Amino acid sequence: MTTTAQSAAPTTLKRSLPATVYFDGDHAALKLVAQFTRYYRSSWKSLPESSAGVVVLLSDERLLADHARELRAPNVRIIAVSDERFRDPRLDSAVYAYVATSTPAPLVERTVDSAIDHMHLLATRQEANERLAGATHDIAELNGMFEGFVKAAVTAIESRDPNTSGHAFRVANLTVALAEAVNRDTTTFADVTFTREQLRELRYAALLHDFGKVAVREKVLAKSRKLYPEQMQVIRQRFELARRTVELENGRERLDYVVKNGREAYEKKQAEFDRKLGGQVAELEQMLAAVEAADAPAMMPNGSSQATHAGGDAHATPLRQAAEREFAGRDGERLRLLTDDELGMLSIGQGSLNDAERLEIESHVIHTYNFLSQIPWTRELSGVAQIARGHHEKLNGSGYPAHLKAADIPLTTRMMTVADVFDALAAGDRPYKQPLGVERALELLGRMVRDGELDPDVYRVFLENRVWERWV
Repeated sequence: MTTTAQSAAPTTLKRSLPATVYFDGDHAALKLVAQFTRYYRSSWKSLPESSAGVVVLLSDERLLADHARELRAPNVRIIAVSDERFRDPRLDSAVYAYVATSTPAPLVERTVDSAIDHMHLLATRQEANERLAGATHDIAELNGMFEGFVKAAVTAIESRDPNTSGHAFRVANLTVALAEAVNRDTTTFADVTFTREQLRELRYAALLHDFGKVAVREKVLAKSRKLYPEQMQVIRQRFELARRTVELENGRERLDYVVKNGREAYEKKQAEFDRKLGGQVAELEQMLAAVEAADAPAMMPNGSSQATHAGGDAHATPLRQAAEREFAGRDGERLRLLTDDELGMLSIGQGSLNDAERLEIESHVIHTYNFLSQIPWTRELSGVAQIARGHHEKLNGSGYPAHLKAADIPLTTRMMTVADVFDALAAGDRPYKQPLGVERALELLGRMVRDGELDPDVYRVFLENRVWERWV
């Protein structure tokens, strides 16, 4: 392009408008470029290196061959001013468009517009792909970070309740496996399909279903017997004090008898004193043994807890006797072997918790829901809190905390409930009971189904697909 033509274009336009370029000596191309009014015009030699988009007009195939490497750059488009296609197919494939030598300049400008739009389109697509790749990377990092948070939260729960270590992960594995089995079911659940996102939502709900236990006192979470260890220690010390009191009183009786009746008479009576002391000590030992036996959560032979009066009929009488038995303390005050509160704790019929402690444990469901509701879940995970909230509800309304009935309990929660109950029965991590094993746990699940507590169709899928093997 001539110096005059270059000076006619303002500097600001050179920076803002796309460049149309020609090669020196290519008169056919120069003739067209010289008529353009909307683009920055430049010879190939004078083209700034920073040009963002370049449309090159050329009429000679040899020019393209000589500059093939530079002209194949992503920000370059070639318009061939020729009445015939280039003979070399490799060069022909590099041409964006052909225009006849007789094509009016305004029509050529439209072709230039199309070439520039094409460059912009590809650049925009590339930028969008780069942003998408960046966003995908960010999302993957966020997912990894959240996964780490969930695992850390579960670890925090289990650190407060080591007895149930692994429970959340086992329940999550069982629940997801059960949902996958439901997807394969061709009968009751033939029309039910859980997507990948829904399975992920279900997994998070199962992992975090017990998070509310962080608000429950640790000693209540870990309570394995009806009395706390320090309470039982106090009772044992009280029984030891009562024994020493009995021995002291027996010794005083012996001394009084010797003083009053003489040594010879005492020796005849000594066996009687020994029998009396032995009987009193044996009675104390019997009552203490009854206390220790009643302290264990009563389990029936079939593995189910059974409420009994005063910790079980076999121990009821000794317990009542202990609660009524008084003895003289160190300062002469009258003490009972068992207080009313201790008798009440030992009289717990099911498990190891009294009513207040059971309510505290049950409150973990509300704490879980309140905590999970504070998390700004994505749309795909928006149901996590609601699913987790109902894992202790029963279809017949006997569950907690809301005493929901079947119509108000979603399938996702029903599945997690089956998984949660199975693990609670079969696992050996509960402080208040011995593990029952898989067969016995499945039998008790069936009983709960017959009692209207658990979903029979979910239980059927659990059995038919041997979902518990994911637990083992």
